[in-house]
Amino acid sequence: MVVDTELGEELEELEELEELEEPSEDIEDVSGLEGDEFGEEENDHARDYWAREEDPRRMVEHIMSRVEEYRTYQRQSQYFAWIIKNWQYCHGLFWDEESFAIGTTALGEQGDLVGLTVNHMRNLVQHIVTLTTRDRPAFAVRAKNADPESLDQARLGKSIVENYLTEKQGETYLRRCVEHALVFAEGYLLVEWDPSAGHEIDADEDTLELETEGDVSLWNLNPWDVFRDLGVLEWEKNSWIGVRLYANRWNLITRYPEHRDAILACANSSEDEDGNRPLWTENSIYQNSDQVEIFKFYHAKCDALPEGREVLCIPGALLDDDDLIYDEIPVMRLTPGELLLSPFGYTPAFDLQGIQEAINAEYSTTATNHAAFGVQKIWSKTSNNLRRADLDELVVVQSEEKPEPLQLTEDPRSAQTFRRELEQASETISGVNSVARGQPEASLKSGAALALIDAKAVQSASTLIHGYHRLLEKFGTKVLQLVRDFSRSERVVAHVGRQNIIHRETFSGSQLDGIDRVVVESINPALSTFAGRVEVANHLLDKGMIATPEQYLTVMQTGNIEPLTQSETSQLQLIERENDDLMNGRGARASEIDNHVLHIKEHHALLGSPEIRNSALASEILAHLLEHKQLLQDLSVQELQAVLGYKVPLPATHVGGAPIPPPAPGAPGGAGGAGGVTPKSGEAPPDIRPPDPGNPMLDERSMANLPDLPEIPT
Repeated sequence: MVVDTELGEELEELEELEELEEPSEDIEDVSGLEGDEFGEEENDHARDYWAREEDPRRMVEHIMSRVEEYRTYQRQSQYFAWIIKNWQYCHGLFWDEESFAIGTTALGEQGDLVGLTVNHMRNLVQHIVTLTTRDRPAFAVRAKNADPESLDQARLGKSIVENYLTEKQGETYLRRCVEHALVFAEGYLLVEWDPSAGHEIDADEDTLELETEGDVSLWNLNPWDVFRDLGVLEWEKNSWIGVRLYANRWNLITRYPEHRDAILACANSSEDEDGNRPLWTENSIYQNSDQVEIFKFYHAKCDALPEGREVLCIPGALLDDDDLIYDEIPVMRLTPGELLLSPFGYTPAFDLQGIQEAINAEYSTTATNHAAFGVQKIWSKTSNNLRRADLDELVVVQSEEKPEPLQLTEDPRSAQTFRRELEQASETISGVNSVARGQPEASLKSGAALALIDAKAVQSASTLIHGYHRLLEKFGTKVLQLVRDFSRSERVVAHVGRQNIIHRETFSGSQLDGIDRVVVESINPALSTFAGRVEVANHLLDKGMIATPEQYLTVMQTGNIEPLTQSETSQLQLIERENDDLMNGRGARASEIDNHVLHIKEHHALLGSPEIRNSALASEILAHLLEHKQLLQDLSVQELQAVLGYKVPLPATHVGGAPIPPPAPGAPGGAGGAGGVTPKSGEAPPDIRPPDPGNPMLDERSMANLPDLPEIPT
């Protein structure tokens, strides 16, 4: 009985478990759902993030609320008041902020004071811009691998970047970004792909509308065009960036006809809805502009938005919404310095404001004195009955006693000294010295001294120059990425080769897969100045490293010494390719014009590994080395090597020029002496070759006592 009772209890428990395992009608069957879909809503902790809003109307509201919040901060912030003052001062708006009053201005209640502007601030800012951008730094396109195909792609990539810097006006945008950074403390460059740009290529199969090849689009932005999260202190850490652009109203209607009413309702670029009138506009002009504000919102790819987001909208409608098609947010920032513990930049122009105001006050005081007391006056006694008409426009002072003269127009020496001190202080703070401004001190006469002082100005701007170089790197890398990822047709790039011959090359985006990035090589500050380049050119000329006037002028004008090393560089690149071919079993072929000594040394390095020596590749490498050695034994090849400037270990010869046959074993000279003469221990064999009457420069004995040339700096 006991056993039966226990068995019955177990059966009841099993029946209860089976009932629990049966699916309830109230529970949704999720057996067909995949792992990613199952529980997605429960695990999506970022679903309330505003940047993930799916409703178009609410998304536009989210974006515009952040635009308005940022604009409110701008209107109330003292920082942006500094920026506005920078803009005003750099454009001569010292006395009248409402209009462009250029020249002298009547001041005071009676208009009897003269306001004179001597704009050192703008002059210094322009000099810093010139110091930063006047010499394009040498840049190189890095390949992902060292194989010949990747190196060819790197060469092609450099031509493409050069084309966008020159033909596509990239340098103009970069220079403007530097100027914005100095005046506004921050300069921005938007580099993105515009599918509607470029040439027409074909028609769409569905709509039969012509399609364009697309091209890179560049925009210069200022602090009023960019809005961001002010809680992020480092620019690189921003998760999202918004920008304000301008577009033609009717172009927008053509592209987005479904939003025609919302686009027509947009205010134009000069209308003042929120007190955000552009700095350059006045109340009476540009009321009929077709330009309207559009806003682009970029969100980086992150945990909350794995695919990122890119939104195009106007205040009343969302025009376009898609995943971020770029690897990163395409907005680049440049600043001369950082305002520490804040998300903003800092510029030396802030420090020049007070000095510029003092300079204007000093010059205005002098101008007012001269305007009031500079007209010549004549004194006469009252009894002379002198008439004004007799003296034309001169002012007559009449009295019984001759008055004492007052030198009201003479500037006190202290005022002149103070003006000079103010001007020198502005140069010190900005880092632009008198040499850089073209007014060197009388004590600076030698070229070396001028070059040194000028180089100091470049060093003082080194922070901005470094930032400009990084901006150039990002620009070049982004251009190559955009062309590689979005170019839909073959394109043509032109590059200037030797003898200024223009070569045109056709390429497609897939040919840029082997490119890694663009790298800018910073140069010595001395080479950034004309005086420094002259000193370097003269030094290289004295050392014999410059052989032609063209090479001298190239170094003097550009500071580029690449032409001096072009031959050696091309040989090293050829050797690198041959080494790659030899290691991959493709073989290599020697030529009469190769630098055989250099080739033999570099190819020999391949045999430095025991694994290579014991492999089948060793015989191919050794055969190629012997091929170079065999060519070196040819007298005509030896002469060609000498003409090319290569060092060649020429064999010993008779006086008549015929080569000496190998000596018999044990014969005099068998140890390697020249002409049968055995050299003493530690001495080189005598050279008894006859001089070359046609070209004495090729006679190595005439160069025996010259010092070794220094290595060409890289």
